Amino acid sequence: MTNRTLEERFWLKPTAETPQVLGTWLAYAAQRYGVELYAFVVMSNHVHVLLRAPQGNLADFMGYWQANAAKGINRLHGRRGPLWQRRYSAEPVLDTEALLDRAAYVMANPVLAHLVARPEQWPGLSSLGQLLGQPAPEFQHFRASAWHAAGCPADRGPFQQRVQLQLARLPGLEHLPAAHYQERLRTAVELHVEAARCARQQEGRTVMRRAALEAIRPSQRPVRPKRSPRPLCHTTSPTLWAEYRTQWRAFVEAYRHAAPRYCDGDVTATFPPGSFPPSRYPRARCFVSTS
Repeated sequence: MTNRTLEERFWLKPTAETPQVLGTWLAYAAQRYGVELYAFVVMSNHVHVLLRAPQGNLADFMGYWQANAAKGINRLHGRRGPLWQRRYSAEPVLDTEALLDRAAYVMANPVLAHLVARPEQWPGLSSLGQLLGQPAPEFQHFRASAWHAAGCPADRGPFQQRVQLQLARLPGLEHLPAAHYQERLRTAVELHVEAARCARQQEGRTVMRRAALEAIRPSQRPVRPKRSPRPLCHTTSPTLWAEYRTQWRAFVEAYRHAAPRYCDGDVTATFPPGSFPPSRYPRARCFVSTS
């Protein structure tokens, strides 16, 4: 899963408070919706999270996390309005090796962006330490809603709560001993780190100096924002990719067939599992192409 800030501005720039806000609400959201977190990193203007929603409630999880994170980040910067550029983008990962590579990509993202030479040098929120054996981070949160509901008592102590941002093992690698599991992750991360180092060497560039990173204003945006189409899925198997593409095309075709009938008043139109019918009110719905 990935998402960017509005206009790619650096509202998520690492500060003393930013990891606290984002980490607290990520932990609460995961606990509330039973989501398994495998890897995450918060960059200055976007986030990457590798996860699984066993209850099929990814949209609810993301809505809760992004809404509360936006409120907290806006409060830090004294701003109002939307924080996120669009709806999040989520692509399935179809095999274990691809999962390992995606986890490594997430952890090495600050290096791949040439912001730091080593992933552990990134000051923002990241799962790197925990994935490599460090304790899960804990965050202290003041439950303001509960405090207000209790009549705003002078003693705020009972409303301070600690929440832990706990990771799960990557599916398919749960059976590995801890040392072997961490070594697999380290090796995968180092592949991305080395690729970034070689790219910098070929291009004659260096990583951003720490002082330059700290001097960036949160309201700034990149001069040349990176934009690329999202992949259909992630897999190391061409066969799995082809099978998924076939299923996706069938899903889209079934939806395009059902949507116009439903909008015309046929409430018996059958939509593919996992989809949402469009609004039947003309002013509320978007045009659905049948081509």
